[in-house]
Amino acid sequence: INGLTGSLDERGRFEVKVPVVNVETGISIRNDRLNSLFFNSAINPTIAISGQFELATFKQDIGKAMVPAAVPFYGKTKTFNFPVIITKTTNAITVNSYAPVIVRASDFNIPTENLTKLSATVGGLALSDIIPLNINLVFKK
Repeated sequence: INGLTGSLDERGRFEVKVPVVNVETGISIRNDRLNSLFFNSAINPTIAISGQFELATFKQDIGKAMVPAAVPFYGKTKTFNFPVIITKTTNAITVNSYAPVIVRASDFNIPTENLTKLSATVGGLALSDIIPLNINLVFKK
C-alpha cells in the first residue's frame, strides 16, 4: 500500500492513515475489484490506525516491541498487537514487522457477500478472507 501518511510524537503516540484505494496487488483490474466489491472504498476510503508505545523505554537504537494499534474499518475497531523491530536513527524511526499479524474480514464485519461478489468476477474461485499483514514504516524527523 503506498501513499500512507502519519505521525509519531516523542511520547510514542502514532497515527497512520491508509488510503484503501492504494492497495496494490500488481494487477490493475484486481485492485479495482478489491476496492469496489470487497472494501467498498467509496464509503470506506481511509483507515486511520492509531496507538501508543513507550518510545522512551528504548535505551538502544534498535529493539523489539509488541505495539498495540487500534484499526477502525467498516464501522468496527479492532486492536491488533504488532510484533515489530524499532530502529532509531538521527533522522528517522523505522518500524518493521518481525512476524505477520493475521487479519480477517470478519474482524471488521465486512459482509461475506463482498467476498462472494469478488469471487464471481474470477469464475467463482475460492478466495480467502484472511491475510498475513506485515508493516514497514519510516517516521522521518
